[in-house]
Amino acid sequence: MPASAVDTYKQTSPWNKIPSIEAILTRVTIADGEMESFEKNSDEQVDLLTYTRTLNNTEWNALFLPFEIPVCQLTEKYEVAYINAIHSYDEDDNGEIDRMSMEVIKLKEGILHANHPYLIKARTAAAKQMSITVENTTLYKAESRTLDCSSVYTKFEITGIYEKKTSEQLAGCYALSNGSWKNLASGSSLNPFRLYLRVSSREGSPVKLSEVALARIGIHVQGEETATSVEERLMQKQYKADAFYDLGGRRVTSPKKGQTYIVNGEKRMY
Repeated sequence: MPASAVDTYKQTSPWNKIPSIEAILTRVTIADGEMESFEKNSDEQVDLLTYTRTLNNTEWNALFLPFEIPVCQLTEKYEVAYINAIHSYDEDDNGEIDRMSMEVIKLKEGILHANHPYLIKARTAAAKQMSITVENTTLYKAESRTLDCSSVYTKFEITGIYEKKTSEQLAGCYALSNGSWKNLASGSSLNPFRLYLRVSSREGSPVKLSEVALARIGIHVQGEETATSVEERLMQKQYKADAFYDLGGRRVTSPKKGQTYIVNGEKRMY
């Protein structure tokens, strides 16, 4: 289990009056951001398990852990959600998908299960410095797992990882960035305890995904008209205007001749 601390220490047993009888307790600390891989090949009972991490922002972040956490232990400082579905929209009715959005449902109670993908959001800037401690728990075998959110014509596969992955290894895949799913930038990497999303069309699919739809996949909380969903709709209105955007979805005020841009939702050379 590289880069995680496992301490065994002795404590006088409180349930026995004989001082010489001692209990052996196990304490594990997982310091996210300080390791390139997390290896655990079997289940283990742990008396005290602490997970530390610095979240990138107060938007939705990925969470994939090898132990369970009671939701009530998180809700004071964090919002947590599970992934329910991914939807595709043809908002200008031209037969081409021009927006995709991941629907998530917030959890108010219950358990975050081990080796299962979740999203987490800090309620305040101070909460980005995360430290979660769970007592008398099981540290499960660390196993990558894929959640299938596919629709009839499009495959959406979300995978949790315990080893660092490069953008070359995840070519064409998405990771969470500032609260939405975006392609990994060339030369970047994805750390353990994170998720990546792979999008592909089924063979023979009549569905065409536009460059705009592929540039960014938003997140929508079921039952809420969030800032993210409002932003998505505004973005689609902008694309209908005669404006230029690069292939990453950023608006270009001074397009250059010979370069390829997205104009009104279509890829064109200027």
